[in-house]
Amino acid sequence: RAAGRARSTAASAGEMRQVWALARGLPECAQATVKAAVEKRVAAGAGSEKILDQADELGQVLEMGRVLAAVSAATQSTEAAAAALKKEGATAEEEEGYADAALEAASSNQKQSMSLRMALMDLQTKVQMLTAITLPSNCDLATDLRAAGKEMEDIDSALRKISQAARSKKLMASMKSLHTGEL
Repeated sequence: RAAGRARSTAASAGEMRQVWALARGLPECAQATVKAAVEKRVAAGAGSEKILDQADELGQVLEMGRVLAAVSAATQSTEAAAAALKKEGATAEEEEGYADAALEAASSNQKQSMSLRMALMDLQTKVQMLTAITLPSNCDLATDLRAAGKEMEDIDSALRKISQAARSKKLMASMKSLHTGEL
């Protein structure tokens, strides 16, 4: 434990990888400024706990990177759920399998989407009060967060449609298997 405490005074390479991964979620225009701010903190002996602390402004900006990256991942997995739904199977059992996969993906995305929307609302408030980091004038994180909020609304609406379509596909598949005596 004492070693852990001593180590926490300066960020390790592993911890820094986590910080850079979050910074990569930010728009390109913000990345250099944030990277410089992080390096300055590390040089002053800050550990990653301090850098990632959300009570800290730099931590809040890195959290924006995490949330923006998560929104982009949510768009991709929503597209994957829609693709699973479009798959056609030769048998009713296969059809039902594809519908199940789409339903599962849609349901796990819906759970995540709720927490992402909450995080976005929180960050939209915080971004207006940032003073510690001066981003380039062409870099407006508030606009990016609003756009991500709009993207989440689109994702939610797509997920609802995918769930409904997957349910009807399952119903059709089970009727088809009754009809063809596959059960």
